[in-house]
Amino acid sequence: MKPILQQLAGRRAFSSGLPITAALVLLAAFAVKADTSYTGTGWVIGAPVPGIWCTNTLGQVGLRGNAHLVRVQCTDARVTGRRTVFVDGGAQADGSSLLYGAAYQEVGTWDATGTNFTPAGGMWETSYRGTMGADGSLQLHIVGYGWGGTIDGLRLDETLTRAAGATLDPAIPYNYTGMIKPAPLSTNLAL
Repeated sequence: MKPILQQLAGRRAFSSGLPITAALVLLAAFAVKADTSYTGTGWVIGAPVPGIWCTNTLGQVGLRGNAHLVRVQCTDARVTGRRTVFVDGGAQADGSSLLYGAAYQEVGTWDATGTNFTPAGGMWETSYRGTMGADGSLQLHIVGYGWGGTIDGLRLDETLTRAAGATLDPAIPYNYTGMIKPAPLSTNLAL
């Protein structure tokens, strides 16, 4: 039979070691999974659904159901692809518009001419909010999740800006700055 002092020392050593081990595992997980920043450019390549401008009895104007396609080239191949953007919005008294909606982007590559797209697997599913200035400039905040391929479970947080000009003008690019974030840590604890 062990003396009581040895029994207590053994329990203390085990119980104090468990939190240290768990902390080391968490630190290792954070060290491996870091955010990755990227920049990119997008060009409107089509608007299969131009949308409907609606006016209510008070004269307020809204846009519903616009869909357009964007060729996206980024410094990170996981964000290069073909994006389909669905736009809803509301015009403001100062001429600007509040915009919001969803976008889906297939990950893939474009040929040298920018006309032929080859999907590589994976899809970003995003939502956005922002404003279009009276001059046609854009400022949007985009967030989303990846599924499939090399982006499965990753998160995206992006800012889109566009210079002033005509709406959906293919000559005026979208400029992207963003972060790819690792999948959220599991909340399950196994011993």
